[in-house]
Amino acid sequence: MGRYAEAAEFAHLMLFLAGDKAGFITGAYYQIDGGAARRLPDRPPRVERCPDARSRAGPFHDGV
Repeated sequence: MGRYAEAAEFAHLMLFLAGDKAGFITGAYYQIDGGAARRLPDRPPRVERCPDARSRAGPFHDGV
């Protein structure tokens, strides 16, 4: 987009996340940069799940 984000653009996401419609969103990463990260040549590799993450999830983990 070629510009910095405005406060209202951040506020829209914050209001959504604070509302009832975002009740089941957990552990998500939101990048509000107008696509600037896609133009970076050296992005770090995607972080994959640890192989033993399920074994450390605890007694309340339902396997999803």
